[in-house]
Amino acid sequence: RFHGQPRRELLGTNYLHLLLPEDRVIPLAFFGSLPEAQPFAAYDAKVVLPTGDTVWQQCTIQRLTDHRGNVAEFQSVAQDITERKRVEESLRAKEELFRLITENVSDLIAVVDASGKRLFNSPGYEHNLGDPQRLLGTDSFAQIHAEDVERVRRAFADTIRTGTGQRLEYR
Repeated sequence: RFHGQPRRELLGTNYLHLLLPEDRVIPLAFFGSLPEAQPFAAYDAKVVLPTGDTVWQQCTIQRLTDHRGNVAEFQSVAQDITERKRVEESLRAKEELFRLITENVSDLIAVVDASGKRLFNSPGYEHNLGDPQRLLGTDSFAQIHAEDVERVRRAFADTIRTGTGQRLEYR
């Protein structure tokens, strides 16, 4: 079903011709370098289907030897991971967009864990609180004015409890 050919036509054929030319070197590199103690490896490669469509496969290859230890054959198991690769690319694009936004706004954007420890600070922190990297892992409530901190803690706890953020001004 995957290759659009009957199984009998595929058995015994060289699958390297299904790979994009630039990806053919990947399994070839493994063929000669699999250690004796670990005669298998996995890699991702693009495959061209008979329809001309390009898809991703995760291939696991294993070297099989005869009773004298000579290489008898290589076997491969391939899994279609095209959807996973699409999701990964979408995540990379969203991460890049997030990075561009946070690096180019003057607003202070922070990501904190459930206890309020800083995991990320936008470059906008530089002007107000100093080096954003220096603040990583610190208590985000420590920089809030003493008269506002309890109100911010309550809003933070409500946000964690309900999953709904709030707009809040504080010093």
